[in-house]
Amino acid sequence: MPPEKRRIGHVFQDDLLFPHLTVRQNLLYGYQFLAPSERKFHPNAIVDLLELNTLLDRLPNLLSGGERQRVALGRAILTSPRLLIMDEPLTALDQELKDRIMPYLRHIRTNLGIPMLYHTFCHAL
Repeated sequence: MPPEKRRIGHVFQDDLLFPHLTVRQNLLYGYQFLAPSERKFHPNAIVDLLELNTLLDRLPNLLSGGERQRVALGRAILTSPRLLIMDEPLTALDQELKDRIMPYLRHIRTNLGIPMLYHTFCHAL
């Protein structure tokens, strides 16, 4: 099965956003390639969930670390993944930002029904 058909979302330690695209364009990048029947989430709902409304026209270099991670998370969710894999997505963030992002992850798992595999060095110790 080709990778694009596997429907696995990835969020990496480094946010890996497209630097030449706005937040809105980054969010919609994978979404635009899905057939309408495959889209589980509406972009506006994910923007609201992750509190990205005021950031939509900004480029990634104008975002904080936490904002970039939320955009990366939103982009992954909007691909309507069957599984969401996250490799140390919060490692580069300070504790305050981690505390703000963790509720989003819990919401995604419990309310959006996306199974998640989450790896963090802190939990490995």
